[in-house]
Amino acid sequence: MNMTEIERKISLLAQSFSGKVEQCQIDFAIEYIRYGESRLAFETLCEYICEANADMNLEDFKLILSISYSGFELDPLILIYLAKLVRDVPNSPSA
Repeated sequence: MNMTEIERKISLLAQSFSGKVEQCQIDFAIEYIRYGESRLAFETLCEYICEANADMNLEDFKLILSISYSGFELDPLILIYLAKLVRDVPNSPSA
C-alpha cells in the first residue's frame, strides 16, 4: 500500500472523529501528513481518540486496524483500549 492510500485513510479516520475529538487536535494530528510524518499523524490521532474516550463504530475501528496492519502498528494496549470504544458491536447469536 502506498503512502498516498495511507494518508487518505488517516484523513478519513480524522473526519470520522470530527465533533468527538476537539477540532484543533484533529488539525494538529493531520498537519503531520503535510510534513511526511503519516505514522506520527496516525499515532497522535489515536492518542487523541483515547484521551477523549470518543465512541466509535465498528467501521472506524476496522479503518484503524487497516492502517495499523499496513505497517503503522500501534501498541497492542492502545488497540485494546480503542476496541473498548466501539459502541455498535452487533449482537452475538443466542446460544
